Amino acid sequence: MFHKKVFVSLYLAALCCVPANFAVAQEVRATIGGKVTDPQGAIVPGATVVVVSEETNVQNQTKTNEQGNWSVGFLLPGRYQFAVTSSGFKTTERKIELQAADNKTFDVQLEVGTSSQSVEVTAETPLIDSTSATSGTVVTNQEILEMPTSSHVVTLLAVISPGVVAQDQNNNIAHLWSYNAASQFTADGGRNNIYSNNFQLDGMQDMKSGGDVAFIPPMDSVQEFRVQTNAYDASIGRQAGATINMQTRSGGKDYHGTLYEFNQNSLLNANLFQTNLVGGAIAPVHFNNWGGTFGGPVWIPKVYKGTAKTFFFVSFDDTRNTNALGDGQRSVPDAAERAGDFSQSFTTQTIGGQLQRFPIQVYDPLSTDPASGNRTPFPGNVIPKNRLSPIAQAILGYVPMPNTTASPTGNDDNNYVPPAIRNDKFPALSIRGDQNWSNTQRSFVTIRWHHLTELTGDDFGPSDIASGSYNVRIAQDAGVDHVWTISPTKVLDLHFNVSRYAEPNHDAGAGFDLTKLGFSTSLADELARPSFPDITGFAGNFGTGSAGSLTATSYYAWGATLTHIHGNHTFRYGGEYWVLQQANNNLGVQPEFDFNSNYTRQNYLNSGGTGVGSTLASFLLGLPSGGSISNNANAFWSQHYIAGFFQDDWRISRKLTINVGLRWDMETEPVERFNRTVARWNPTAVNPISAQAQANYAAILS
Repeated sequence: MFHKKVFVSLYLAALCCVPANFAVAQEVRATIGGKVTDPQGAIVPGATVVVVSEETNVQNQTKTNEQGNWSVGFLLPGRYQFAVTSSGFKTTERKIELQAADNKTFDVQLEVGTSSQSVEVTAETPLIDSTSATSGTVVTNQEILEMPTSSHVVTLLAVISPGVVAQDQNNNIAHLWSYNAASQFTADGGRNNIYSNNFQLDGMQDMKSGGDVAFIPPMDSVQEFRVQTNAYDASIGRQAGATINMQTRSGGKDYHGTLYEFNQNSLLNANLFQTNLVGGAIAPVHFNNWGGTFGGPVWIPKVYKGTAKTFFFVSFDDTRNTNALGDGQRSVPDAAERAGDFSQSFTTQTIGGQLQRFPIQVYDPLSTDPASGNRTPFPGNVIPKNRLSPIAQAILGYVPMPNTTASPTGNDDNNYVPPAIRNDKFPALSIRGDQNWSNTQRSFVTIRWHHLTELTGDDFGPSDIASGSYNVRIAQDAGVDHVWTISPTKVLDLHFNVSRYAEPNHDAGAGFDLTKLGFSTSLADELARPSFPDITGFAGNFGTGSAGSLTATSYYAWGATLTHIHGNHTFRYGGEYWVLQQANNNLGVQPEFDFNSNYTRQNYLNSGGTGVGSTLASFLLGLPSGGSISNNANAFWSQHYIAGFFQDDWRISRKLTINVGLRWDMETEPVERFNRTVARWNPTAVNPISAQAQANYAAILS
């Protein structure tokens, strides 16, 4: 059965304000407008309004309607000036500054005169968007660049907005690849930090599975962002807490660029306790975050000059990080034990408050008495050379020797201090291009990418494939937006973006040739991805716990909004259509071998007491207690999201505007694209191989 969720919401708000404008609440670009009147307060229809960006010199021209209202939308945050001209009146000019998602109103009263005469109005830009049905806080470019931060993750600055509360980071420092940490805040009492917030970049969705932010832009590439809360506007959906609406920088009329470098090293660091324990030097810490930005008009000598028309902006950020992990201590076999000699091996037990030593006793599994099940010890507690497994010896070649004195509790307890480090490589690229085709047509495109490769947990050393795992995070995003001014009273905005996020993780031993350890080709051929075996039971467990896993999401989003000014009404009609896809794959262990002391203790059916039997001895004899090869199911999930809305911002009088809206949302049920999931169990269905299997079994019994 097909299920779907449909939500219909009605928004109604009354605000004491001035005229409503081209306002798209979830749109990060700004809108300005107002009413033009003569000295007696009568409306002036047909007046020409020209809005010019001081950063790009791009002009946007419109005219007032029959009610004297005008509006220009989809403007990038920045400094502007606008001029109002009409026959028989002086030209009125004013300078303003717009912020992300602004919706500002500027009423103009013209003075009698000629258009060659001008009047410059000086006044502060209104602090409140009195026509907007949403509220929020703008984090400006100055705050982004000057606020102290150890992470350079721009989304975390959202906590300076009222009602936004930071979540615990567990003493970790977030980085540009830390999507979970970058999303760790709640807004307006949202039920969960990642399921209540919405992240947008340049007006387009910027999320991965689970509700986390996907592409985290470098700080120098962000113009500013607005934390939008209390969203009583029908154009806003999928939000229970806040929308973090980020605007990236674009190129201007002049060429500008930045270069930066953030560095941390171990020069002033104290030594780790574990490193001091073995008399080692201070572990290296090298954190380098460097990058730069560059933007301006597109100019190709003798080919194209894009001044006031075509602009570009490029941001590149790269992080190289090496730091010690301090992963505690491990217990690894000493040289004698690797050769099968347990004559000096011991363990301990606390009895009566005293630590008592017990020798390790290794019994020969081939000496089992059929009557009692008891075994006899190896002579001298030494396993003969010809009984040692060649495969086990080959595997031990990847396990390092002890590098510190063992604890008193055992001959090889805590005798190895791992030199584990975390090594990160993280380049990130963001490109934006803006094209102003004409006064009625303008577009922009964005391309973004980052790629994290992190090696961590390499307790046996960075070149040893028996430990360590690679965490990989790849973000790819592309978007396009086009604004068409159909007439002075109608504007259509269309956009599309695709956002992909993949995490193809694997352990260091994934893809290893098992035959190099002595395993048969027939075993390797049965594996999905042959890897260094996962070994459990001694040395703290080691090997390949994951031969490969993948979580990959692809979000395709289309959106359209038509804004129509009719009299004192500003109508907005819009819709969204998303296709959300997620692929999951986990190869698990390929293969795994488990070991315990059962084969080398006196009797298989009972432990025999402290020191009786040895897990390591069982390993040396090549006798695993169990094992497995993962054969996990893959999945490719798909879900559709459809939404439509209507919003009317109706100016009843100069002091009253009513905002009325209706929104419809539908999320379809997630489905597995290739029908590989079982949603129902049919007890009457017959296994197609049942008849043949029963016949084969009957033949064996006969």
